[in-house]
This record gives sequence, C-alpha cells and structure tokens, in this order.
Amino acid sequence: MKLLYKALVLAVSIFAFSQTASAQVYIGGSLSIASVAQDKMENTETTKSSLFSFAPEVGYFYKDNWAFGGRVSIAYASAESFSGYAVESSEKTSAFALVPYTAYRALSFGDFSVWAEGALSIIPAQKYVDGCIGLSVTPVLSYALDDHFILRTGLNFASLSLSRNFDKEITTFGLVAGGEDILKLGDITIGAVYRF
Repeated sequence: MKLLYKALVLAVSIFAFSQTASAQVYIGGSLSIASVAQDKMENTETTKSSLFSFAPEVGYFYKDNWAFGGRVSIAYASAESFSGYAVESSEKTSAFALVPYTAYRALSFGDFSVWAEGALSIIPAQKYVDGCIGLSVTPVLSYALDDHFILRTGLNFASLSLSRNFDKEITTFGLVAGGEDILKLGDITIGAVYRF
C-alpha cells in the first residue's frame, strides 16, 4: 500500500511540474491479466494459475526521438493444484520490480512509431522470488491518438536480454526472435501514456 501511495504522490508531483515545464512529461502504465486452467477430471492431477500485473510509469520525451522513464511493475499470482475435483494445494504470491528505461524512436509513419526500448530490471529478493537484475532491448510500437494520448505495445517475442540471479548465482542470456506462438499471452503488453 505504501508503494501505491508513493506512486500516486510521484504522479501528482510530475503533473504539477509539467504545468510549469515544457509539455514533454508523461505518465501512464499497463495492465496484464492471464489465466491458465486445465479441465478437472476424476483421478487426474490438474492445475489452475492466474496472474495480474500493473505497471505505472512516468517519463520524459526529449526532442521527440528519445524517451527516458521508469516503471514499477507489481504482480500478483495464484496457483491451485487439484486431485480430481478436490483442491490439493493453493498458493498466492506477489512481487515487484523497478524498471528504469530509455527508448529511441527509430521510425515514424504518420501517427505510428517504432521504438527500441532498453530497460534495466531490478527485482529485489522477495518471498518466492529470487533477487536479480537484468538488461533487455525490446521493440515497441506506438500510436498517437492525439497530442496527449499515446497507445504503446511492447513486442516481447522479439527481444534481447541478459540477467543475473544473485540468489542462485546464474547468468542468463536470451535472444527471442520467433513467430511461433506470436499471440501467446505475456509476449505482448499493451499500455497507454498521457503526455502533458
């Protein structure tokens, strides 16, 4: 709750600052909801899991080709295991990450733009979540509805990433550039920003 309060205070402060500064400050965010369930059958073990995440963000456009900002990603997950029709186990967890980023607009076609976003993900060690830090580069598409509202989508199925898990001392490098399962939930995030 304190984190939500701090994000709200930061958003109000940014709004107040933007009224006196140039019209380059923006606030926004994205929501994600996912649910996967198997049909329950007698004498069969099945699972059901769901995820809800919210990522408010603030940022600043610099010369219309660069954006600098940060987001706080907050996620809630639940998982249930069934043996036949009876619940065998149930688990709920939450986690958060801090993600400062910079983005460069590579192409523009009228109101459409293609950005390359470089992000640093900082995930502190939490219950059920190992602490790690990661770098990623992801293509982002945006569409300006008007002078203030901008829709954005991150194409996570075409990204480059490097991360380090400090609890397990594991370094992971990832290059994802495939069209298989292109519409899999979680590979595409959709959000919006309001430019002051």
